Amino acid sequence: MKRPTFFLCCLSIFHCPLSVFSRNLRETYTFSSAREIFLWRLNIYTFVILLKFEFFKRSNGGSSIKILGLVGSPSINGNTAKLVNAILDGAAENGAEKVIYNLASLNIKGCDACFRCRESGCCAIDDGMQELYQEILAADTIVLGSPVYMWQMTAQTKLLIDRLTAFLKPDFSSRLDNKKLILVFSQGSSDRDAFKPYFEYTAGLLYYLGFDVLETVIVAGTDNLEVSFRPKLLEKARELGKLVSGSPLSGSELRRGESSLIPLL
Repeated sequence: MKRPTFFLCCLSIFHCPLSVFSRNLRETYTFSSAREIFLWRLNIYTFVILLKFEFFKRSNGGSSIKILGLVGSPSINGNTAKLVNAILDGAAENGAEKVIYNLASLNIKGCDACFRCRESGCCAIDDGMQELYQEILAADTIVLGSPVYMWQMTAQTKLLIDRLTAFLKPDFSSRLDNKKLILVFSQGSSDRDAFKPYFEYTAGLLYYLGFDVLETVIVAGTDNLEVSFRPKLLEKARELGKLVSGSPLSGSELRRGESSLIPLL
């Protein structure tokens, strides 16, 4: 018997006692209307259907993780966006839930150094960042991408990074728990190591904030050849997404096990 069929049979058996339980409950308690009976039975059946779906998804090798893409480029469909989307698409092929935001389209203000977040863990500025805080907390893996402008990340990405200080406690330990992150940088320069010290610094900063930085993906030479014309590169990005969505490994373990996939060129 195939695994999905086995799980569905088990859950069908589990469904029978629920029907009996519903009937016994109706006999024991008096409902004020037929509507209450209907709603009660609807809740039971909804629960069973969702449970069956979850077992079916897991038995088919699907992932229950959530992967969040944050694109810090003012170019909505540029090189960085295509790379981040490719990684998310690979994770989605493995069953992960994917969500993506373009930071340039959000109203994110700069940190005003009020330090009210130190005690509460909540930033006092009411803007687009509030939604991203919730998305980051809900995600298992974040893919943060930025093109290189003026030898570093874009202004849109830097606004996000500054506001992540809300995840630090008063003793500067992190409020985050096992939050994995992939950094993606695209650069016009064909010299892949041109900004290496800055990339390492950025990875260190995010590690300090509480992220487990799995990898820094660097794609060079985009001035001469855009990502759209590099299918092997995009396929590698998708494979990375598949790997991350199904892997419980830390960053160092991931790099040792999959050095043939990353970093991308």
